Amino acid sequence: MKKRNTTFFFLLLLITLSLLPSLSLSDEVAAELPPAISSRETLTQAEVSYLRRRQLLYYKDEAGDRGENVTIPPGFVFENSRLRDAYIALQAWKQAIISDPFNVTGNWTGPDVCTYEGVFCAPAPDNKTIRTVAGIDLNHADIAGYLPEELGLLRDLAIFHINSNRFCGMVPRTFKNWKRLYELDLSNNRFAGPFPNVTLLMPKLKFLDLRFNEFEGTVPKDLFDKDLDAIFINHNRFRFELPDNFGNSPVSVIVLANNNFHGCVPASLGNMTNLEEIIMMNNGFRSCLPPEIGRLRNATVFDVSFNRLMGPLPDTIGGMEELSAESAGAEGAWAMPGGFVEAGEV
Repeated sequence: MKKRNTTFFFLLLLITLSLLPSLSLSDEVAAELPPAISSRETLTQAEVSYLRRRQLLYYKDEAGDRGENVTIPPGFVFENSRLRDAYIALQAWKQAIISDPFNVTGNWTGPDVCTYEGVFCAPAPDNKTIRTVAGIDLNHADIAGYLPEELGLLRDLAIFHINSNRFCGMVPRTFKNWKRLYELDLSNNRFAGPFPNVTLLMPKLKFLDLRFNEFEGTVPKDLFDKDLDAIFINHNRFRFELPDNFGNSPVSVIVLANNNFHGCVPASLGNMTNLEEIIMMNNGFRSCLPPEIGRLRNATVFDVSFNRLMGPLPDTIGGMEELSAESAGAEGAWAMPGGFVEAGEV
């Protein structure tokens, strides 16, 4: 995989933002007291149910214009309108958090959002004389809550990392406003529902990490036409067949393991000339590997273990010049005509 560039790059044109309506939560939500959320790595089912119920009430209008009850104190002064919007977004998020065992958001007070822990500011891409929120990194914070729609106000965001927390519910629709987002890491949380199609509306996105969540259903074929460098969607509940355009993806790394991607491995896989690592283990493939895999000359990891693949290994596998025996991922049984052969015998 190419080394990820963690420098913030911003090219967003100046946009005058109109504030989202700041409506109070319904009495139904306000009256419901949260359970005693424990400070541990996993949530109980009761805690997950509470968070999802609260978010569903929050999103129950079709217009998506509900909001947390965020008010700006009269004495607060902001450097510019973008940081004012960021204050609204981050305060709404703080209200949607019901457990923060390490008190990571404890200093999320006051108008200077650039001093908030996990929040990083940089010069605006279109106006270097002003600051804007460029990145958020709350990895490994063990926070429980959900993502409010107001986060869409962070229009200059380039990096959003929240892996290894206890966030639940759905990915907000307003993430479509993140036109400069480069990296999105939602891994190792409790997000649910269908594949977050809003990620397809992020034109600058290069790194997508949804692994270790509870997403389900199909994966849109448009994902493989998107100009991404890395796709991690393993350890979810996706069920679908890899589409014929799978090989259109320019990724260097793609991990699909531990889902249910049944059907055949498409021949277009051979078109992925940038590919360095592909892991498709433990899905449900029952087909032969196409001979086109021999064109994957840059692949160093090719793992299709713990499937029910049939037929002999293609002779063209010799074209995978960078593939080592240790990374071939042939553990388990390989289904061949006339019986099953252990990996070591292939």
